[in-house]
Amino acid sequence: MPSTNHAIVDRETCSIVNRLIVACHDGAGAQVASSAIIADVRNRDRLTSLVSRREMFVIELTELVHALGGDAREGGSTWGRANAALQKMRGQFGHKHEGDALGTSARVEANVERIYGDALHEALPVHVRAVIARQHAEIEHDRAELRRAWFLH
Repeated sequence: MPSTNHAIVDRETCSIVNRLIVACHDGAGAQVASSAIIADVRNRDRLTSLVSRREMFVIELTELVHALGGDAREGGSTWGRANAALQKMRGQFGHKHEGDALGTSARVEANVERIYGDALHEALPVHVRAVIARQHAEIEHDRAELRRAWFLH
């Protein structure tokens, strides 16, 4: 007889992983908006690389959700889209302060890191936890780099 408890765990795990997918989309959107403002090649390249990694994270997380039998979220949150749009508008209307852009990027990345940290406090299958922990470590590193760039700006 199949266990109904297993289905509940998979649904809960899918929900947790879907929150990470949304967070990665939000983070990538903010970094794209910031990179349009940043003139420093090294910082712009850092953000472009970060966006590429978040896109890879989304692909990996989407595969996890599908493997668990769920439907993966597409796109970010309303808040994330609004934040990215606001940042783009500020850049278009002449507010191109790189320090502000780096600060926004660092704050968004800190939020993504917090969401990942929250996920790691949940009961997760071992293979899902391993993926999330690895991605979380990269996000921690990226956030520290962004904060350093913001501070040095």
